[in-house]
Amino acid sequence: MSKNYSVKLSKFEEEVMGVLWRNGTCSVHEVIEALTDERKKNYTSVSTILRILEGKKIVRAVKQGKKHFYSPCYSLNDHTKNTLVQIIENAFSNQPAQLVSYLIDNSFLSKKDLQEIELFIGEKGEV
Repeated sequence: MSKNYSVKLSKFEEEVMGVLWRNGTCSVHEVIEALTDERKKNYTSVSTILRILEGKKIVRAVKQGKKHFYSPCYSLNDHTKNTLVQIIENAFSNQPAQLVSYLIDNSFLSKKDLQEIELFIGEKGEV
């Protein structure tokens, strides 16, 4: 799904989507197996989350025999972009430079990170 729209995901929905983004099409059992041990859920819980995600139109279900297989139709890239846009709009008054300043001022970026960012900016030229 290439539309740029805001999708709110709960933490568990995001974890389930993470499995689909990493592994592609999965059955409910495959999603359960791919979740970390502390996040393993029962079949009904995972199946319910997948149906909710299908209702949000960010996963697609295909029935094969008795099983349903789910695949993402909302990309990780779209999710990352939309999440970051929300953060910039809501926490940084729609000013991306304030986000960068916050990351630098609060030691979220190492010297190596800063060097990589400088290289990236140099490659992009003036935007």
